Amino acid sequence: MSDRRRAMWENLSPRMVGHIARHLRSAGDYLVLRATCRSWRSALPLRPRHLPTQLPFLICHPPSEQRFRFAFGLTAASAGNIRWLPETVQGLCVGSSYGWLILILIWNSFLVYLFNPVTTEEIWLPRLFGDVPGGVKVPVDDTVNVGLDKAVLSSDPTLDRDFVVMFFRHDVPVRCRTCRLGDTSWTENTYVPLLDRRLPLAGVQYTSHEFDIVPYGERRMCAIFENKYWAVYEVNNGPPPRLTCTARGSLPSCIPRSDLPFYLVASAGEVLLATHCKEMTEEGNIVDSTRLFRFEPGNKKWPALADELDDIGDRILFLGTCCSVSVAAGDCSGIPGNAIYYVIREERRVERETVQVLGVNVMSLENEVTTDVVDSRTPEAKPFKWRTQRTDVHWWMSPNLRSFHT
Repeated sequence: MSDRRRAMWENLSPRMVGHIARHLRSAGDYLVLRATCRSWRSALPLRPRHLPTQLPFLICHPPSEQRFRFAFGLTAASAGNIRWLPETVQGLCVGSSYGWLILILIWNSFLVYLFNPVTTEEIWLPRLFGDVPGGVKVPVDDTVNVGLDKAVLSSDPTLDRDFVVMFFRHDVPVRCRTCRLGDTSWTENTYVPLLDRRLPLAGVQYTSHEFDIVPYGERRMCAIFENKYWAVYEVNNGPPPRLTCTARGSLPSCIPRSDLPFYLVASAGEVLLATHCKEMTEEGNIVDSTRLFRFEPGNKKWPALADELDDIGDRILFLGTCCSVSVAAGDCSGIPGNAIYYVIREERRVERETVQVLGVNVMSLENEVTTDVVDSRTPEAKPFKWRTQRTDVHWWMSPNLRSFHT
């Protein structure tokens, strides 16, 4: 572009730049427009009001020959809407909250950092384990043994500088480490065990897919364990930050027990619980099923309640352990509501051969029909393949356009 033409675009009036921006519907396009030059950036707010709710994207793991993670946009699956994230290459991803990834530099003494894939900002935190000397490299397999399964944020760092980062360990009793911005070390929470002696779980470890936790009210978290038990935690930002179990109990009997993953979803002021399970049809065939419940955690005076749902109106759910997302279909042009999206990893029989299929399915609650959105067998989804190690989890993220540093 010539200097004359560049100057012409840069000298557009703020009113004209704003008029152009109001015709955009994509957060990605808006950020590109805002990054064009300094004058355009000053004319456009970082958090535009006209943009509709953006669909979440999926953070995937790469195939073994690649080291980069990537973000996959479902609305353009056929076009290969993929964005590489080289900033995450060195970190083990253990969670996503409020549009931020939570990563650990396992090759650098368990340093922790948060990363926003949209703004590419980073927030650095102390080493998770103080007894690991600086510069020591720790194998990935060892991180599984110390229980680095799940991490969540208590609130959005761009709106609350007193946010707390919580790392849950799969010990019994359940423990977690907490840290807030500005702390020099992590606090080990040694609260009362989750389950009392009347509940038959002593000495049993939960696995990665048998634990989920979501924000529930103001600085309150709702969790499920072993796909059998629930708990409510209160977050105290300290100092030091603490997580305290204030109520616990067994899941209502109407919720089917299953070894398949359970998911908690914060949706329009409610907590929903989704479960994958196997059910027998009238013909005697065993099929996979997804059931959804409105879940109300109990307290010390009354037990938890659950009502099964067969319709969620215009809501769209995206299920993932500790990273589920709910959006309104009315804010997402062309995307039907009353549906559930989830990641699949299964074996299918294709032309007398058994192949492993990785991808995303969507289930319509209106007719209970499940269809493939994208899977690894299609040519356009070739980059969608990811590794299948135990430490690999696929994280849904809602775009967060707010800036942490400005």
